[in-house]
Amino acid sequence: MRFTAIFVLALMLCVVANNLHAAYPLFTDDAGVVQKESYELEAACDYCVDENESLDRSYGISFKHGITERMDFGVSFPYQMDVDGGQNMGAASISFKFSLVEDMVSVSFSNELGEKSYFLNAIYTKKLFGVGCNLNAGYLSAGAGNTRGEGSCGMSVEIPVKDFDVVGELISREGGRGNGLIGARYRIGDALFVAAGFLKDFELDSRKYTIGLHAEF
Repeated sequence: MRFTAIFVLALMLCVVANNLHAAYPLFTDDAGVVQKESYELEAACDYCVDENESLDRSYGISFKHGITERMDFGVSFPYQMDVDGGQNMGAASISFKFSLVEDMVSVSFSNELGEKSYFLNAIYTKKLFGVGCNLNAGYLSAGAGNTRGEGSCGMSVEIPVKDFDVVGELISREGGRGNGLIGARYRIGDALFVAAGFLKDFELDSRKYTIGLHAEF
């Protein structure tokens, strides 16, 4: 029920307006692609607290490159630091995004290297009364022919306030699971900002704090 309600609400909000882009700390994607021959860099540090109040730290860095006017390619590298001090470099992930309608409708594909599963995402981006809205409808393949995948939907909003953006997000997955995020960005220039966010899981008593930056060049 929650999955359907969020999807319908997001669709209603996004049907009426103008274009915009989303970025970190949001997990929902935006319809824009990196400009041809340009680059985008995002780096983040996450602090995750589970139901037992155990703290895990993880770091991530991602690069995107505009291949054509309508397509970009991305690669990301996660790094996990366990509570016992152990350190693990996670598997890299790759992604492609193709713009169907410039800055409005896109589709993306992502895969963790070495895994059979993949994620497909349909993206819709609009602006409503100065507030940016992004709607995602995704499907995570289980990677096995006899195992059912999982659908998801997400909606994010971005409210510009001078040099800041106040952002919020709701993500829902099949089975009633999901999470919400609130955060803010501070724009240092046209191509650089720093950001922070707080994420709460709806089902589990866990939360995440994230801080990072976004640069374009």
